[in-house]
Amino acid sequence: MLNSINLDDQSYESIMDYIMSELPRLCPDWTDYNEHDPGITILELFAWYKEMQQYHLNVVTDAIISKLLLLLGMKQLPETPARAIAELPESCPPLPKLSRLRAPEDLAFELEAAYNAPVKLRGVYAEDGDGTRSDLAAYFNQPNISAAPFAFGGVDTSLVLILENVTGDTINLYFEIEDRCAVPRNTFAAPAQVPRDIDWSADGVTLTLEKDETHALSQSGFIRFTPPAKTQTLCVKLTLRYSGCEEEVRLRSVSATKVPVVQRRTYSYYDGDTRLVYDSGGLPCLEVPLPAVEGEVIANELEILVRSDSGEYERWDFTPDIFSAAPGAKVFTLDAKRENLVFGDGEYGAVVPKGGDAIIIAAFPISHLERGNIPAGTLTIEATGQSAANEAARGGCKAETVRETARRLALRLRNTNKCASAEDFRRAALSTPGLRVASAEVRVGYDPDAPTGGSAYPVVTVNVLPANVNGTGLADARFLAAVYRHLNAKRPIGVAVRVM
Repeated sequence: MLNSINLDDQSYESIMDYIMSELPRLCPDWTDYNEHDPGITILELFAWYKEMQQYHLNVVTDAIISKLLLLLGMKQLPETPARAIAELPESCPPLPKLSRLRAPEDLAFELEAAYNAPVKLRGVYAEDGDGTRSDLAAYFNQPNISAAPFAFGGVDTSLVLILENVTGDTINLYFEIEDRCAVPRNTFAAPAQVPRDIDWSADGVTLTLEKDETHALSQSGFIRFTPPAKTQTLCVKLTLRYSGCEEEVRLRSVSATKVPVVQRRTYSYYDGDTRLVYDSGGLPCLEVPLPAVEGEVIANELEILVRSDSGEYERWDFTPDIFSAAPGAKVFTLDAKRENLVFGDGEYGAVVPKGGDAIIIAAFPISHLERGNIPAGTLTIEATGQSAANEAARGGCKAETVRETARRLALRLRNTNKCASAEDFRRAALSTPGLRVASAEVRVGYDPDAPTGGSAYPVVTVNVLPANVNGTGLADARFLAAVYRHLNAKRPIGVAVRVM
């Protein structure tokens, strides 16, 4: 165990007392010890300097704690702007990424992605095996009401979407899923992880999804795909091929006009908002003042272009600590008060080459962070003056402090990544990514593969039960395999895991 050393155990007076006691031995010819003597004045200066150095050496600063946390793999979480889903009017024309919307609270929001060709959703139906369709629109956007698109009316059905004006290269649809299960679903570990299989087709042609934030309609989110052809009318059909062992899909709405928005105002050199071009004298540690605007800079979203020696502009990356950068690394950081861009000195980060218009701030994003967490309401599209209904904006928060990161580390250490006890196996099974696990029981020493159930070597058997609405589901092979993979990565060496 490391012993704590107090490096600040001498005061100015004790340092001077020691110096004065040594003077007769070191310099017997020195006889004037009064303060007016220039030599005494110099000694007092060095005694003060020594005391100051001791104090700073003895202080554990936030910068030191931050570097120690990095050694443990803990990075401070950056500032985060609030995000929401907005529904644009059907008559809204295509809008580019970063198009601005204004909230009544005088907060600026921006589109996170371009809103392309305005596809029109003309119908959402449940279709049975005979081709009979039931309109689901009456169930949408109603409080405490949803539809079961794959079991409508108690029979097996498919979900059919009728789209018009399919003229774009991609289609983005937002599916709002109702969650009636009392057991929350754990966060998915990968985009491809799904609890059920759904076949997508359009006019009989199989579709491959480019993005599925819903994980096969397990949660609300966007789904993007490429239509097989540009056409006036497109029939998209979703067929449940494998239902899984968890909840029944409950659909609250489908929309072709919903878009993700973020509470942010991006200033840019390209749109001429302000002068965001700077010269460089070619000196180390160049500092560039940022424009004075209201809000907080989203540091990791800054886009900085620097002219190279060849005359071409290159993108440089943000780093939270310039003194951790490699020599010649093309990086920049912000000073403590977030007022200046700071570049390297050649040893820590590259020096910006000398020249006029050497630095361009291509994107300067500003957010009000926690102020952007506003309730559901209406946003105004600046380009058209139209209104867009928005859901509640959430997630806006300041950058994590060092102390908050340290507390997060303490919580992580409390829950280790290894299973050393039966309780560890139980907790790990309940937290399997992407699953709803209603219960888990652990039986140490029991091996279901052995004839007698006993085991000659260490075996831990975990019985798991998936959660669903009626509580009658049993785990299927996919569910059990996910739990096994999760536990097998956490088991001690020499211990076998069985999942039932």
